[in-house]
Amino acid sequence: MKKRKKKISLITIFDNPNFGTYLQALALGVVLKSIDVDVEIVHYERPIWHTYSILRRKFKILEPLYNLRAFLRKEKSVIQRIRCRRFVSKRVEISPTYYSYEQLQKNPPKADIYLTGSDQVWNTTHNRGVDRSFYLGYAPESSPRFAYAASIGMDSIPKEFIEETKALLSRYQRISVREHSNINILSSIGIKSEMVLDPTLLLTRQEWMNYAKPMRIDEPYLLVYSVESKERDSLVGQIAKKIALSKGLKIYEVNYFGENKTISGCDKHFFYATPDLFLSLMANASYVVVSSFHGTAFAINFNKEFLSVAPDRFSSRLDNILELTGLKNRKVTDAEDVTDAMIQSLIDYSFANKKLDEERQKSMNFIEEILV
Repeated sequence: MKKRKKKISLITIFDNPNFGTYLQALALGVVLKSIDVDVEIVHYERPIWHTYSILRRKFKILEPLYNLRAFLRKEKSVIQRIRCRRFVSKRVEISPTYYSYEQLQKNPPKADIYLTGSDQVWNTTHNRGVDRSFYLGYAPESSPRFAYAASIGMDSIPKEFIEETKALLSRYQRISVREHSNINILSSIGIKSEMVLDPTLLLTRQEWMNYAKPMRIDEPYLLVYSVESKERDSLVGQIAKKIALSKGLKIYEVNYFGENKTISGCDKHFFYATPDLFLSLMANASYVVVSSFHGTAFAINFNKEFLSVAPDRFSSRLDNILELTGLKNRKVTDAEDVTDAMIQSLIDYSFANKKLDEERQKSMNFIEEILV
């Protein structure tokens, strides 16, 4: 008789409007499947984020005319999310949608192992408190619980959430985190953890190209990608223009949101792009300027000449990946930081690639060990 495959229920952020959200979920799902287990991603939409809540809040506080305009824009966003989820669902199974922790409690996914995935799942600022869904509070009492590359995303756990966080994480059999700083944060509340790679770094550039959109571009270009504030977008644009002029490159912007979030000075915009287009544009770029953790991770993984503009807040995740790969000098906070020497210098990826190979093996060992 053929042995039944183990089933993993993977909960991770799956409602955030950016490419990293879908690509990290896809990567972890694909890697788990490669070890011959069944995987289902929990399609959980946080109550503070899902479409109905967003529209309901907007309709209460905005003028009717602006409401109509916002609703039409949101329609595009709804379609965009469907396209991105479809990109993932072609490769990894996705559960029916859950809109609250209570729904997960009432009818939890059935699995042998319950896994909290990566991204800022334990960021109490983004989640407006402790979202028990990401701590597997709904999983059956005796079920194995693990975390892979979970991120707190903050410098510390707010005092008012420490007790609840410790109680929930104490039920896990083993915890891994994405940033080294998170190890110290969890240790301070009596929780042991270890560091692994972000899921997107588990796949090599060659493996990622299997999911990229086939396209041909006949001119060299600099790619910009930002998920930050308008102020940071402006800085990204200034830096990109400075580099493009020096190197004779066109400037392309890849954008999840559309025309309402545009970086000025670009020669071409790819609005409402899907993850496969993001991968292709990243792979073919001659230079990359990003203000995003996952933008930075892909630039490094694809061995691109790049600069990473420090985000407004929660920069520890960016610092960690740059320090790990020996590329701290690629982080900038101001246009004045970008010198001619920096622009013309080429990145030596020998150390970064060796380090990623080592950490990739350690991370795979962690995954295989929790599946035993």
